Amino acid sequence: SGTSADVANGINRAVAAGSAIINLSLTFMPTADIVAAVNAAAAKGVFIVWAGGNSSQALLNNANSLGFTQAAISHLILAGALDTTAAKNASYTNTPGTGSFVSTSGTQATYASRWITAPGTNILAPGIMYGSGAMALWSGTSMAAPVVSGSLALLESAWPILKTNGTAANLLLATATDLGAKGVDTSYGTGLVNLGTAFQPY
Repeated sequence: SGTSADVANGINRAVAAGSAIINLSLTFMPTADIVAAVNAAAAKGVFIVWAGGNSSQALLNNANSLGFTQAAISHLILAGALDTTAAKNASYTNTPGTGSFVSTSGTQATYASRWITAPGTNILAPGIMYGSGAMALWSGTSMAAPVVSGSLALLESAWPILKTNGTAANLLLATATDLGAKGVDTSYGTGLVNLGTAFQPY
C-alpha cells in the first residue's frame, strides 16, 4: 500500500534513473501530484503504461481526467485485461467507457483511444509470498499492463526513432487487433495488443 505522493515520487525517481518506459500496475489515480509527475516524465520522452483497474466498471465511472499535457497523453497507454481466450474481456477488468483526458491546452482524447487490451488472466509470475523462487498464477490488469510495457520496450529497442519522435505508444495503439464493436470502442478501446503487426511496415 502507499499514497499518491509515493507513486509520484516513484515516477520521478524512475525518470531520474533513466527509465524509458514506466509500468504502473496500480489503480489509475489522476491526482495532482501524479499528474505532475507523468507530465514531467513525458516531457523527457518517457512512456507510461497504466493498469486499467479491476472493478468491472467504466474507468473513473466515465469522469474526465484533467491536467495532463498533450505530450503526456500521447505518451500514455491504459491497459485492460482479457480472459484466458485472449478474445474477450476478463470479468473483472475495467473498460475505457466514455470518459476522456482533457489536456492543459483544452483538447480531448477519449480513454478508449488510449486503451489497449492484453492477456491478464492466469499469468505465470513470481509469487514471493509462497517462498523464494516460487511462481504463481495471477490475474488482473496489473498483469496485462506489463505485456504492453514489454511490447513498447521491444519496439523502441528495434527502432529508437520511435522514442525520439515519441510515437511508440501511438504505433502500438494503431496496430492493435480490433475486438468488439468495429473500430475504437468503449469496451476494448483500440483492441488487442499485436506486436507482430506493430513490427510490420506501417
